[in-house]
Amino acid sequence: MLSWFGRPSRPLAISFFELILAFFREFSFRSPSGVRLASPNKPAAGVVFIIGSLARLFRLAVSYESERLMAAELDPVIAAATRWLIRAYPPGDGFNTALAETQARQAVTIAAWLRYPTAIDAGLVALTGPGGSARLDWIAGTDHDDPLDEEHAWRTWVDEVVVSWAACLLSDHQLARTAVAASARTEHMSGMHRDFRRLMAPDEHDWSAATLLRHPDLVAPIADLHRAELLALLHANTAGAA
Repeated sequence: MLSWFGRPSRPLAISFFELILAFFREFSFRSPSGVRLASPNKPAAGVVFIIGSLARLFRLAVSYESERLMAAELDPVIAAATRWLIRAYPPGDGFNTALAETQARQAVTIAAWLRYPTAIDAGLVALTGPGGSARLDWIAGTDHDDPLDEEHAWRTWVDEVVVSWAACLLSDHQLARTAVAASARTEHMSGMHRDFRRLMAPDEHDWSAATLLRHPDLVAPIADLHRAELLALLHANTAGAA
C-alpha cells in the first residue's frame, strides 16, 4: 500500500494510515474515567466509513496513475524541443549549458502543458506524434533530410508549436509569467507546485548563460511562427479566469 504502480505514493500512504486511525476512532469510546475502550455498537457506521475511505483511495490511485502516464507521454516531446532549442541557440561552456538547458526546459514544459492541457491531449500526441522539426530546421538552417539518419530520430519528436511558444516565453519574461499562471489551470498542475523561477525571473547568470536563447531578435523567426496562437490562448485563459 505504501507503493503504487512501482513508485512511492505519499497521498496513498497518508490515506491508508488515516483509514486505520479513523477506524479505531470509530469503534471506540471513552469511559467516565477518560480511558478509551472498544465499542461493538457501531458496525454499520464503520462499514460505511471503510467503503467511503476505500473509494477515496481508489480515486487517488486513478488520479496518480493518470498524472504519471500524462507526464510520461509528454516527456519525449519536452526533451526533443529542449534539445532543439539548445542546439539552435548554443550557450557555450558546460556551466552555461546547464543553466540554459534548465531555462529552455522550463519554457518548453509550460508550452507543452498549454498545448496539451489534458491527459487525453497528451495521449493523442503520444499516439500520433508531434510532427517533427523539418520546418524549424529549414528556418534555422540545420536541415536533416535523411529520415534513416540516427540524428533524425529524436527530431521526429519535436513539436513545432511547442518550440515556437517556448521561444516566445524565453524572449519575454512577462509573457512567461502569464503563461505559467495559465498553466495552473491545466491537468498537469493539478495539486502540484513547480518552480519556474529561472523562466519567469532570470538572474544575471541565467541571462548570461542564455544570451542567444533569450534574444528577441534572434529567436523571432521561430517565435513568430505561432506567437498569435499563444497570445490568443493566454487571452482566452485570462478572460475565463476573470
